[in-house]
Amino acid sequence: MSRSTRSTTRILGAKSPSRNERKNPAPAKDIRDPLGDAIATINTLMESFVHSATEVQMLISSEIEVICKQDNHFMSAIVNDKNALEQLCTRVSQINNTLKTRKILENAVQQWHQLMKNNPITSILKLGSKIRREICCAGRGIAASLFITGNIYSGLTILKEVVEVSDHDPHSAVILLRWLVRLCEWEAMEKYLEYDRQREKSSLEGFDEFVSICRDILDFHRSPKGREQKAIDLMKRCDQLNEANDKTFQVYESQMLVYSALALVSKVAGIGSRNMMDPLYCIDNAYQRADAVVKSRWASFSFDKPLDGLKTKSDNTVDYLKTASAVAEYFELLRIMVNEYVRITETMTLLLFTRLRSEAEKDEVISVKKLIHSTFISQDEVNKTTKEGEGGSCLTPIISKLSCASLSPLHIPSPSSTCSCYLCLEYRYNPSFAFLSSKVSFLYSGYSKEAVKSLVSRYNDIRSDFAPLQQKLMYMSADKPRAPSWMCDEMGKLIISFLLSPIGLSMGRKDSQRTDLLNIANRICSYSSQLCLPYRLILKHLTRKPKDALSFPWMSSKSIITSFGDLSIGSEGQRNTTPSRSPFLRKLNTPIRPKRKSVGDESMEKEEEEERNEFTNYSHLLYHDWRSRICEQLALKSNDSWKKAMYLSESVAVSTRQARRLIDGNIKPFGFKSVDEFKGAVSKMPQDMTVNELVVTMSGDLYLIKVNSMYTPIVIPLARENKWTTIMEGFTRAMTKSDETAQAGKELTDAKKYWEGRRKAEEMMRKAMVDMESDLLGAFAPLLLPSRKLTKDGESVVTSLIRCGEGSMKKDIAREMVSIAAQISYTKFKPLVECMGVLEKWSTLQMNALLEMKKNKNDQGCGKLILQTKNLPFVFFVLSTELSRSPWEAVSIIHEKAHSSRLISIHQLFSLLNSSNNVPYSANPLSAFYILDPADNLAATKNRLTPIVEKVSSWKGVTGRAPDKYQVGSIITENDFFIFLGHGDGFKHLSRSVIRKSRCRSVVLLMGCSSVHTVHEGRGMDGKGAVIDYSVASCPCLVGCIYTVTDGEIDKYFTAFVNDGLARHLNHKDDLTPSSELRLHLEAMAKARTKVKLPYLTGSTVVSYGIPIDIRVKNTP
Repeated sequence: MSRSTRSTTRILGAKSPSRNERKNPAPAKDIRDPLGDAIATINTLMESFVHSATEVQMLISSEIEVICKQDNHFMSAIVNDKNALEQLCTRVSQINNTLKTRKILENAVQQWHQLMKNNPITSILKLGSKIRREICCAGRGIAASLFITGNIYSGLTILKEVVEVSDHDPHSAVILLRWLVRLCEWEAMEKYLEYDRQREKSSLEGFDEFVSICRDILDFHRSPKGREQKAIDLMKRCDQLNEANDKTFQVYESQMLVYSALALVSKVAGIGSRNMMDPLYCIDNAYQRADAVVKSRWASFSFDKPLDGLKTKSDNTVDYLKTASAVAEYFELLRIMVNEYVRITETMTLLLFTRLRSEAEKDEVISVKKLIHSTFISQDEVNKTTKEGEGGSCLTPIISKLSCASLSPLHIPSPSSTCSCYLCLEYRYNPSFAFLSSKVSFLYSGYSKEAVKSLVSRYNDIRSDFAPLQQKLMYMSADKPRAPSWMCDEMGKLIISFLLSPIGLSMGRKDSQRTDLLNIANRICSYSSQLCLPYRLILKHLTRKPKDALSFPWMSSKSIITSFGDLSIGSEGQRNTTPSRSPFLRKLNTPIRPKRKSVGDESMEKEEEEERNEFTNYSHLLYHDWRSRICEQLALKSNDSWKKAMYLSESVAVSTRQARRLIDGNIKPFGFKSVDEFKGAVSKMPQDMTVNELVVTMSGDLYLIKVNSMYTPIVIPLARENKWTTIMEGFTRAMTKSDETAQAGKELTDAKKYWEGRRKAEEMMRKAMVDMESDLLGAFAPLLLPSRKLTKDGESVVTSLIRCGEGSMKKDIAREMVSIAAQISYTKFKPLVECMGVLEKWSTLQMNALLEMKKNKNDQGCGKLILQTKNLPFVFFVLSTELSRSPWEAVSIIHEKAHSSRLISIHQLFSLLNSSNNVPYSANPLSAFYILDPADNLAATKNRLTPIVEKVSSWKGVTGRAPDKYQVGSIITENDFFIFLGHGDGFKHLSRSVIRKSRCRSVVLLMGCSSVHTVHEGRGMDGKGAVIDYSVASCPCLVGCIYTVTDGEIDKYFTAFVNDGLARHLNHKDDLTPSSELRLHLEAMAKARTKVKLPYLTGSTVVSYGIPIDIRVKNTP
């Protein structure tokens, strides 16, 4: 377009002249008028930008679509396939060589700044309304385009000038105010509201109400004294907006702001735990509304083609601005939500992409495309040459090196001030992109000391780049702007991820770089105290001196302690060597001297109190990095068994509890902030239920915690990391052998050879079980037994034991020991007494008294010490993911003495007990849905099991195919049993998200290889597996396999389970008759184990998660 014709071009978004204006045209404007020429130039540039950006997006989208068609596993194609990466990178480079999108937009921005420099606002305000509207249209178009490319701050500075230039532009004012709230720019917001008061009131409907909401949010953050009341006001506003049920842009956008504010409200001490909503629930609600707003404003918006329809949208700059802002806010909320998920798990999941190569499922294609496209939206600039002077992007040689086969550190060069590739240009023009680029560089660096030092340096430089933009938003106030909140959030996360990495943890407490990083991170996080609260908590913890781990002889040694002389007692295990005397003679009167407190002790006590208060104030926040570490330290520092048990219980299943809480929204019922709350929950447990928690702490120590409603918890430091990992390796070897023999069975024709291999694997598994019981549990193995209520005879023995040793034996511990004595032999009881004596610091007299009691009473006499119940009691195992693939239920000491099941956490038990009217949970075997061989490649299994599942006419199901993946939600809510008979856990055919969001009432049976195996993803993390998904759905009981099984053996197990459990009352009509007889699913599982050839490889692999199930036939399903 020639310069002489620009003035005749209709301004982007300007209105056509009215009929009256056409009849009486204004005097012609000189085409060389600098202001008119500048506006026309900007308009032309913006039209060019829209066309170029759309073309870039279309070409990139088509290229990715080609890759998707070539390989349905998009994750595998992009991440694993080096050729696919090079192909995509080369194509993007070719696209960028033909277009100048970034330069076009930057040129438009420069033209705008020149226009405003040559024409101060005071001068523009004296011009006519028509030319001012044209200026505003041009400014809105540029601001919208900057929003689209992710350069929010630059867009806001231009939008602020648009608001100042216009007579009254409420739409631009609302968007400006929304973003100041979203970015936590409170100082700039105060300045704007002060400026807004001096302007005439807006006629836009709901404008004053919107400003009032923004003021409430501002007051909450800037006025600590009235913060609690403002939090309550925000909750009321949220309720009012929800009750209004008006589906308008105004309501949805107000809800987005209020929910985002409430996510931060929950992070304020003393307020967050008071009936507030879960922070992730709030963010998710804000995100869902943002999604609805974007799709309503931009009907064709999608991740695959996010710029589709951009040309039509840009015809009206008000509409274009609203839509562009909605898109940018959508992606900002997506970033916030991802960061919140990272905080819940751990900061090291920043490197989660290294794990994605093994999870290339079709369901994840969309997620990766979202990531790819959202990245390209802000990287649509072209590149002339690389730093080597060749065509392509600076990223081309980097991408070509990416391969998941080699995860070695990768050096990404710093951007050049002369390079014209789209990455370097974006880095120079967009501070937000510059910081994100630095973040990527750090993540690929391998977390080196040099990389984190470079990151801090880049942060300081980029913060300086942001300062002028922030100054403009603050009306050039003399106040020095703080770093942008989102950048503080990202930077705090990165520094902490380094400090918690192996390199960071290896740095000594006095290391100068570590100290500097802690100080820098604390300062950065203080700029946005609520947003960065999780990081401030973990930073505070890292500055404290940790308490030394406990040290006892059994924690490292494999040998079983069999006599007092074998004990090698450390400083933590000093015991009283009072001469042995009978406890039934008289009470000893040995005076006990009080221990004097040193200055160090007082300091430790003060620090412990500070930690306890910190946990009490923020216990409702499920942040793994902080929670797991502070809970371990509080457990170590406490001498109270209840506190130890509570803190160790609170350190596990963090993300699973968060996932459940996300669905409910309520912040309270998924944790305990005080020991009284914990005691109250435990007291409601039925007396025949005992929970044995085996928890691996962040330091690697293994603890056994025994909890029941009758006695004080018992907490045992069981083993060091090197000990329990050695034992677990035995199971790994056995499972490897099992997999090899199972695979070989597909080719072997000699059945004898096949079974020889299987029996070798069976023997390896049996030996691993023996080693676990004798070497890992050792003397403490009897503690796995259920706690039993004592008779009067038992209580009298307890009273006699307490009378000796100056009360050092606690009454509930004595009761537990007497209860165990009644269930095991003397040879197993003696080592337990000796080790407990060291741990509890009993006198020799007390230990001898216990042994004398056991020795003098025969088996019949010991049996009279506990109450005998008609039914076996229940034992629940809560296992860290590192231990979950071992069959703890098969430990010989509890065999036939208790029904054993598993739980994700003790919180799951409390939740199921609260939601179930009766325990055991009643399930009707007439009501069932089955999926048999959905992949249609298990012909033998289909032939064996079809007659079994067709026995009951009321059962529904499908064979040889899978139902619609979203149908599973109704299946598990409408049937008492859901049975999957196929490969794995079935999620190849079912939807995880649908299951998580359902209220599962079905007892779920997953009869596939490793169907309930939880994949270990890191120390203290919950892992990944079907168990997690079904527990989030509140499934009462899940039965499945923890390792690989052969189809013939597992089919035999399932057949026995159905015949003896579900269909035991079959009559000649092949139907079920009602029965009032109680039959637990755990009894049916125990009987089914006896029907298979390999009791360890097959029988022990099938485990149950959840509460006991009473299989009770009813007249109607």
